[in-house]
Amino acid sequence: MVDSRFHGLTTREFTNVPRAVEFIDLSYIGLIGTAPDADETNWPLNEPVLITGQSSLPEGLGLSGTIPDALDAIWDQANATIVVVRVEEVLDEGELDVTATMWNILGNRLQLTGAHALRKSESMFSIVPRILIASGFTAVRPTDGVASVTISAGGSGYDRENPPAITTTGGSGAGFSARAVVSVAGVVTAIIIENPGAGYSEAPTIAIAAPEDGDTATATATLGTVANPVGKELEAIAGPMRAMVVVDGPNTTNAAAVLARQDYGTDRVMIVDPWCKIAKDGAIVTDPPSARLAGLQVRVDQQRGFWHSPSNKQVLGILGTARPISHGWSDPNTDAEYLNDNEVSTIIRDRSSGGFLFWGNRTTSGDSVTAFWSVRRTSDVIVESVELACRAFVDEPFSIDLLKNIGETASAGLRRLVARGATIGSRVWLDPAYNTPESFLIGEVYVSYDAEPAAPAEHIIFHYHRNTGYYTELARNAARELERLAL
Repeated sequence: MVDSRFHGLTTREFTNVPRAVEFIDLSYIGLIGTAPDADETNWPLNEPVLITGQSSLPEGLGLSGTIPDALDAIWDQANATIVVVRVEEVLDEGELDVTATMWNILGNRLQLTGAHALRKSESMFSIVPRILIASGFTAVRPTDGVASVTISAGGSGYDRENPPAITTTGGSGAGFSARAVVSVAGVVTAIIIENPGAGYSEAPTIAIAAPEDGDTATATATLGTVANPVGKELEAIAGPMRAMVVVDGPNTTNAAAVLARQDYGTDRVMIVDPWCKIAKDGAIVTDPPSARLAGLQVRVDQQRGFWHSPSNKQVLGILGTARPISHGWSDPNTDAEYLNDNEVSTIIRDRSSGGFLFWGNRTTSGDSVTAFWSVRRTSDVIVESVELACRAFVDEPFSIDLLKNIGETASAGLRRLVARGATIGSRVWLDPAYNTPESFLIGEVYVSYDAEPAAPAEHIIFHYHRNTGYYTELARNAARELERLAL
């Protein structure tokens, strides 16, 4: 800024002050499905369509496919905002070919089709879907996916930090993806399957990219029963989007639901089983529960706050569950307890007040610190909201005011969460071990903060004690009353 000769008054405005933290909205649903009779103009394939409530539903959706039923299930619970991606439905002799349609649901990461089309939503609508569902396409565990990959030769000369690409050829299936693990010595030691794919008539040929200088590793695939490819793809998408995924259970037995849960291991996935009974076209049919949980969570967000669990809340618009689920408030030997104990959520009959309750708090994370669905969502709000609030400070010159403003921005937002009951405490500090003259010199500042989301009170334990001493008080009161009557 250069001073110049001037005769008069000049005002310069400065905005180097703390910013208000605006908390991100977790209530946007991302739905991928089919609607074969939909109008191509209003409902283009593999393109996000924004619906900001029931009244804004674009014309021409039709009644067939999975999208109309899923929308109805969501709106039974709340008037939610939904980003819908429609994919092509595949038929086999007039019947839905679930496996073939799954490939369209999976889509392509590079072409942003199928589930990956949801990633366009932010640039198109300034909305990031935070609850992802593919109603009816996450339940089946295929028997013809890549169950394992055995390394026959580890090769040599691979870069541990940049492991080689894994590709497949042949077998007629689709959906498989994996990554290699390379040792310090440059040898491929394991192949981790990220998505097992499905529909393989025979085991595909595994190809491991050759190193720049060394021997190429080789491996062999084996087919078997595998995780649902759509569920696994949504699981992979959810992390970068800071979203949650609701997976429909297999809707067969409790044991099968628990087995399906073992296919996942992240705090961004919740499995719900069994399916729901609903009335449709004059008949009682079963319907996937994922859309109803998504809508229920939106209702809880709207009425109670994003830090509240959907568990123990009414599921509306259903007639029951596809198979009976026993439950007792103090009985550990029930279907609901077995499922919940194995990180599978369910729906129970509310015998006291009527209706049906969603029952379950836990994700598929094996870590007790990250087990709760509501805690993961609250952490997402904390992290992303603080980041967004501090964008204005990026590239500002270092100063005491800059560091104070960053710290106070984060601190003020965290205090608001404590006041609302979303967290139980927080603090912000600058760690001198990280914030050195050298780090400042290269433009880096480290702001440390902590917070603790409020976990749901999943287990309330009463200690009931017998006290025969109350009989003494009873006798004393009775004697006093008799004396009064005798007067």
